Amino acid sequence: MKKALSIVLALCMTLGLAACAQNAAPAATQAAATEAAAPAKLMKEPLTLKVSYVEDPATGIGTVMPKAFEKITEMTNGELKFEIFPSGLLGTQADVVEQIKAGAPIIGTVGMNSLIDSLSPLATPYVLQNIDETLAFSKTDYYAKSVEELKAQGFVPVCMGSLGIRHTISTKEIKSAADFDGLIIRMAATEPSQGFAAVMNGTPVTAAWGDVYSMLSTGAIEATEAPLDLLYSTALYEVCDYLCMTAHLTTPFQFVMSTQYWDQIPAEYQKVMMDVLDDACVEMADIYKKADSEFVQKFKDAGVTVCENPDIDSFANVVPDLFKYLKWDENVYNEIRASIDSVK
Repeated sequence: MKKALSIVLALCMTLGLAACAQNAAPAATQAAATEAAAPAKLMKEPLTLKVSYVEDPATGIGTVMPKAFEKITEMTNGELKFEIFPSGLLGTQADVVEQIKAGAPIIGTVGMNSLIDSLSPLATPYVLQNIDETLAFSKTDYYAKSVEELKAQGFVPVCMGSLGIRHTISTKEIKSAADFDGLIIRMAATEPSQGFAAVMNGTPVTAAWGDVYSMLSTGAIEATEAPLDLLYSTALYEVCDYLCMTAHLTTPFQFVMSTQYWDQIPAEYQKVMMDVLDDACVEMADIYKKADSEFVQKFKDAGVTVCENPDIDSFANVVPDLFKYLKWDENVYNEIRASIDSVK
């Protein structure tokens, strides 16, 4: 009996151990699968960056970029995080540049004439002749050299795009550069913008935007230029009979950040960021182009005569004269245009 009882107890223990092993196996397999599915961490600590732009949330950049940065966070396993500050909440572009220089973890928009001389011509009328050229320029060897210049100054541009297109509304019909002869036009208070009107024998003036409506209605000026949404929202169709789609400035911009923080980001995540933001710039471009066509119809409905196909070549052909007027090297213009042609 003792011998039989020993055999039974041994058999029970064996069966119990086998059952435990069977129960443990799925748990171990599940744990291994969970560990394999968890994304690999490429950074010691997550990095949070502030994103700054002066445009409001309803604009192209305001609707597209927050979603793009959310996508980057998802694609980098939450290791790159972003806080969005639209409407100049962190200050003007110049303020933000100074903060980045001082070591702030910020990605901010800057104009092409803000940081290095080699990119200043991009803020000049008709150097970039449409939004598609603006996007194409970011793929050129010329821009690649400028990126290295920026990095040497402590900045990394993570994308380049457009913030919209500027056109001309007037009390006189404009179809070509010849129609600027003698025209009194309010232009942006920059040397390239003022000089652009001057080399076409126009009379450029500066004025606060709030004064433009009354100046047009009294004849103090005969034309002004701005993006279509601004021209329309200030009801200039009430005092101007003509709109010319000059598309003279595509308002190029860059998002830049400090090399200090860029160098903390693994190469895999750097590529994710630049790829996603490049796609976002293309999406923004489509929004601005679509918006232009919608506003054209609004101006027509308001009784404005729209010149949708002006002689763009006649305007673009004065740019070399503008470079001379500004005492800039005309060869730079030729180099930029050649670089764009090479990637079209």
